[in-house]
Amino acid sequence: MKNIFKYIIPCLAVAFALTSCDSTMDDKASIDAQYAKATNTTAAVADVVAVDYQSVAATGTVSSVEDVIEVGIQVSTTADFSTGVKSVPNDTIETSFTLAATGLNELTEYYVRAYAVTRAGGTVVSPAASVSTPKTPIFRLDGDYACYEYSFD
Repeated sequence: MKNIFKYIIPCLAVAFALTSCDSTMDDKASIDAQYAKATNTTAAVADVVAVDYQSVAATGTVSSVEDVIEVGIQVSTTADFSTGVKSVPNDTIETSFTLAATGLNELTEYYVRAYAVTRAGGTVVSPAASVSTPKTPIFRLDGDYACYEYSFD
């Protein structure tokens, strides 16, 4: 009786293993249909303005924020963003946001783009828009000033 179990159990295990294996692969389309497709995230800059001689503001939009962990704007003095990139992240992840970059130089052309960092580790950026900061005023523009006209006769 022991010899019967000694030969039958390994034979049953091998038979089970051979019959449970399917040599055909599942079709990729049928596997993909079981899962929801991730949408592609896109970023865009809607509006860029020079607020004053040392700051610019930009309105950015990001689509499909489900897989996004950070959104914001980037400012650079070069069109390809190879040097001097300043990133300004938004506090919350929203599809539309307005951010300002401060501490910039006067009379300088800046390139601004929106960005989104995804969970997969990629960064999506928008095409860049350019803006120039104006000249620094000689005196402060806010406040009350008295203007007098003097004449010498």
